[in-house]
Amino acid sequence: MVGGGAFGWEPGEWTDDSSMAIAIAEVAATGADLREEEALDALVRRWHEWSLRANDVGVQTRSVLSRAGRHGISAQTAREESARLHNLTGGTAGNGSLMRTAPLALAHLDDEAALVEAARAVSELTQLGP
Repeated sequence: MVGGGAFGWEPGEWTDDSSMAIAIAEVAATGADLREEEALDALVRRWHEWSLRANDVGVQTRSVLSRAGRHGISAQTAREESARLHNLTGGTAGNGSLMRTAPLALAHLDDEAALVEAARAVSELTQLGP
């Protein structure tokens, strides 16, 4: 990664999707089940903290995390804000939640059903979907 681009990245600096994926990996590495509310709360808190100083955060993700921050950072408030935004705009399915799914696959290598559940639970924190 040479740096540059629209956000003036430093050499070796990564994107918002990578930053969010790292947070998922770190929460999963604690042994937390990313389908459980406690783990999702930890993830939303980390994302919110990161978003306050990040160079780039997707428009939808920033909106959800910013508004959720005004109402108490939790998975529930993130989902509520994601749903509010979806209902306001008529559709919010973007590629952001897909771009950060690799750590979920690593956390559920032997359980495809759990992987699907975790991917949906994490995705719905910022993108309600179709």
